[in-house]
Amino acid sequence: MRAHGTSIVVALLGVTLGCGHPAPGPAPQFVGFPDAVVGTTKRLAFHVAVRSTENSVEGQARAALDDLLRRDRGARIVRLRVFAVGSERLVIAQRVIGEALAARHIPLPALSLLGVQSLPGPGQLIEMESIGVGTRAINPHGLAFLAGLASPTGEKTAAGLARVARAAGVSPTNVVRVSCFYESADQLDGARKAVADTFPGAEAAFVQSYGSAATPAVECEAVARLADTVGATRYFNLPGTTPSPNFSRAALVSASQLAFTGTVVALGDSAADMHVLLDRVQASLTPLGGTLHDVAMAGNYWLTGAARDALRPARNEAYGSTVPAATGVFLTSLAPGNGTVALELTVPLR
Repeated sequence: MRAHGTSIVVALLGVTLGCGHPAPGPAPQFVGFPDAVVGTTKRLAFHVAVRSTENSVEGQARAALDDLLRRDRGARIVRLRVFAVGSERLVIAQRVIGEALAARHIPLPALSLLGVQSLPGPGQLIEMESIGVGTRAINPHGLAFLAGLASPTGEKTAAGLARVARAAGVSPTNVVRVSCFYESADQLDGARKAVADTFPGAEAAFVQSYGSAATPAVECEAVARLADTVGATRYFNLPGTTPSPNFSRAALVSASQLAFTGTVVALGDSAADMHVLLDRVQASLTPLGGTLHDVAMAGNYWLTGAARDALRPARNEAYGSTVPAATGVFLTSLAPGNGTVALELTVPLR
């Protein structure tokens, strides 16, 4: 996690497909994605959609979803994370996903909607990741969630992430997905090569999360299969280092079930706004038997330094004595468009 720096019902507006500008269309629809969805830990699969040659947001979103659904036949997707440039494109993607899954009578996942500075592929309008529950036990001992680690280059970031993994007892060959947030286009090629060389078995996503950093960083997070079962969730920090009060370097989880939230968004940057956000997240977890005191991995996405600074103390208070693994990055937009900060959690259920 770098030091600097919806799951709500929203109105889905008709928009033009390629440019993302509002245009006359069907009457607004209201699609409510679940606030949180439960998955069986040993059967979770983590994927990144193959890029589509479609030339519209709608077409790319549909193609990405189709690709992810094909990966594990019979799997139920429990979380989708969608990256796009601008809130309007995120809203298009949300509409397409909701309509496509409803048409197939597939339960809706928790949904994360994150607006970024740019995407790396020519003509790329969407990047999409999934977490799905398949039919096979592919993680028999559980999962390790590796916190976002930031440095000026992809090479240093990948090496640091591998160091954390090894120290936590996780082989880099067991890393199944890496997600990287870079802040300068010049960092992309080095980050891609470093991740491919360091984690040869992992699918990888890359997005330019932010474009105005004085000292651009590359922050990457990862998830890996455990080689041995742990008891209670174990939070890991590198020996000989001073742990951060804001995040642990990894969380090792063997709990039989995990709850996944989508992005829950705050609409202001005051302490009161952050407490409302956290209350909403806890309300989504309570019916599932989850609590903020058990968070394993947290995605923290903010648009301003004021929003980040307001979230941290409120979040740490809500977590109690737990310091989860976490990623924290600046973005350019959220959905809804007036959001200031978003929180996305992975929570073991007891």
